[in-house]
Amino acid sequence: MADLPAEVTESIDAASARVTTVPEHRMDAKLPTAIVTDGLRRNSLSAILALGKAGFRVTVMGDSIFTTGFWSRYTTRRVRAPVAATNADAFGEHLCRELERCSASARPVLLPMEDP
Repeated sequence: MADLPAEVTESIDAASARVTTVPEHRMDAKLPTAIVTDGLRRNSLSAILALGKAGFRVTVMGDSIFTTGFWSRYTTRRVRAPVAATNADAFGEHLCRELERCSASARPVLLPMEDP
């Protein structure tokens, strides 16, 4: 999105924040959590679907609001982060922050969907 004007990206970000509607039964803190990296890929979307149907709260990481997995009905949290292949350090920082955010008693399942 680097080639889009700042006003456009801000508008898109604001719209994506408003669209996030997750049914309350999937926000239950007692449900297990799964983190899917690189939500842009089709195999990520399949994993998100399977995890959501299995009763997981699914966090999806992606580098843009156009990340396909962000818009799945089973996605409960979106994390905008650089792709590991282009900026491994920043990706690692975002991933560590997300892992720390999860409860220590309920460690998340991590599905790395790309090979840097």
